[in-house]
Amino acid sequence: MRASDRWEALVRLFAAMAVLIAVPLAVVAGTAGSTKAAQRIRVENSAKVAVTATVAGAPEPVLTVAGQDDARARFQAPVRWSRDGREGSATVPVPGAAEPGSHVTVWFDSAGKTTTPPRPYSDALWAGVALGSVTFVGMCFGAMVSASSTARLLDRMRGARLAAEWRRLSGPIGTDME
Repeated sequence: MRASDRWEALVRLFAAMAVLIAVPLAVVAGTAGSTKAAQRIRVENSAKVAVTATVAGAPEPVLTVAGQDDARARFQAPVRWSRDGREGSATVPVPGAAEPGSHVTVWFDSAGKTTTPPRPYSDALWAGVALGSVTFVGMCFGAMVSASSTARLLDRMRGARLAAEWRRLSGPIGTDME
């Protein structure tokens, strides 16, 4: 067995170990990412306040960019509300079936501006799954690249040595060895 074969086997062994180590590291990264995302969502959601508003006009379709994944029609309409003794109005997304005079929920952030509804905590779970998956795939890809590039480099070195050996054993091309 050549020394280069031993080096290649050692690199492949380290690559296999890296893939095995990638599993618990991906779980740890996914759990940490999920926990961090859950905390962020909890803070964002706690600052949101719901107010019941009255639709003041007919819903109008919102233009969407062609090729979006969600091709459902979206509507918006002017709404009016009373919050903390103050009247307000804005144009916000509403269900397509909303009619003038119907009630919709409008969400406000801590600064009093309209915002999106609270995010579900399942978003934190999916953020953790995504981070764990990226960690696992990245480590596996790194192990595969290092093993294959080492094998390619050692193959080139072995090929160069073999070519040199053949040149040394045979004479120059075009001459007969006698």
